[in-house]
Amino acid sequence: MNELGLVFPTRRAGLFFNKYLGGCLEHPVWSPSIYTIQDLMAGISELAYADELELISELYSIYNQVRGREESFDDFYYWGEIMLADFDDVDKYRIEAGDLFRNLADLKEMEDAFQSLSAEQIELIRRFWGHFSADQQSEQKKQFLDVWNVLNPVYEKLRNKLLMNGTGYEGMIYRNVADKIKDGDSLNLPGSIMVFIGFNALNPCEEFLFRFLSDAGKALFYWDYDNFYLENDMHEDGRFISKNIASYKDSGQGIRLDNLLKPGKHIQFYSMPGDIGQAQLIHHILAEAQKSGSVGEETAIVLADEELLI
Repeated sequence: MNELGLVFPTRRAGLFFNKYLGGCLEHPVWSPSIYTIQDLMAGISELAYADELELISELYSIYNQVRGREESFDDFYYWGEIMLADFDDVDKYRIEAGDLFRNLADLKEMEDAFQSLSAEQIELIRRFWGHFSADQQSEQKKQFLDVWNVLNPVYEKLRNKLLMNGTGYEGMIYRNVADKIKDGDSLNLPGSIMVFIGFNALNPCEEFLFRFLSDAGKALFYWDYDNFYLENDMHEDGRFISKNIASYKDSGQGIRLDNLLKPGKHIQFYSMPGDIGQAQLIHHILAEAQKSGSVGEETAIVLADEELLI
């Protein structure tokens, strides 16, 4: 087992695996190495994750430099977070930023540049840019286009600065791994066999790594799913799992469950309009459950907005 590298979607999953593994053992063994997918990507890319404050500060400095005027940090912070999220998606989906952030004011140029798009997609983009035509620009539209036109140089300068520091944001590190595979560079893997457990929807960089390791015979895959949606071709929840099972060889049988259709569930509905009310209600429910002894490590809290957990 010490030759295996186990990769989970979250750190919590790895902690529970270690707990259950310990309960199965009768004598000491070398534990397999346990990683999150973020840890694995950083180890392969050799770039360290940049501190969040470092990222937003670097972005703020570059943004002001490119635009040629100073904006207050307070005004910038919110939009800076949105920019970083957009840059993260650009890299995880391996998109050419120069194409994405171009100001396609000329609709003919748009059609030439995106010949692969459907007529419906082109019409949607035509409507979008038509909304920003020169003869009907409000101050808000001008500000939007002003920012849009500097996104590509800001993106490039931020990436170059972070590379010089040996750091990167998550999408940048993911893309670096995919580029290393594409260029034929050797990968510094933490185990002879990497075991990917419990993944579902994958971004293109993860797919690139999974496929490379699968083809090289250096990966095992275990998927976690319920038969209710996997065996129903019309159920969208099984779409990614079905694709994963078909795409990667050496897929284990997975953890097939029949929980969704099992009887005996106790379900209660609570009407609560606001975020604060939801947080307070969870506290109340858990406190009541604790009194009756029915709450423990098998209890899961699932929220539409995970930020509420804090």
